[in-house]
Amino acid sequence: MRRTYIAPVSFGLGDLIVSLPVIQALITENQPRETWLVARSRGQAVLADRIAGLGGCVHEDAFDPARADGRFLDLRDHPLQRDYWWGSPEFDRAVGPLSINEIIGAICADFGIRADFSQPVPLLVRRRRPEVRDAVLLVTESDGTTKRWSPERWADLAPSTSGRGPTVGRSWATPATNRAGRSNGHTPTTRG
Repeated sequence: MRRTYIAPVSFGLGDLIVSLPVIQALITENQPRETWLVARSRGQAVLADRIAGLGGCVHEDAFDPARADGRFLDLRDHPLQRDYWWGSPEFDRAVGPLSINEIIGAICADFGIRADFSQPVPLLVRRRRPEVRDAVLLVTESDGTTKRWSPERWADLAPSTSGRGPTVGRSWATPATNRAGRSNGHTPTTRG
């Protein structure tokens, strides 16, 4: 069976999340054939089983596009990705100040993918947690230091989310935060 393989725009968790409408469009368009995720990081691979309809997942390091039985779409293999750093002054001068969805939408148009960014399908829930149904969790970590906010910026943001749910939590997951005396998975909370 010929498959369609899709690699997100980059290696971060957020990069997978913003690529979900593209993945979901391919799953719908390619049925009954399978659509597989080419995960660029461990974090992306962990979420693969939470994407409804996804046929499977292979890590980018173990994937050889030349030997794949099917089509491979690499959202990073596009001039908007190769030629510019998104949001840089050079990018804005060349293509205008586009949102992430507009950038990925342009990449999709060039690849012939009809992705709908207005109604993304949520990730599948592994187990229901009614006690945190209305909670807001700030995931403060990033795979890349260039995209990481300072702790002060997160502290400034937390109070603004308190009206959106009963609990605001913040995750601590990197060795840098662990050296600060926090353990992996520790989630301090602020009652709102």
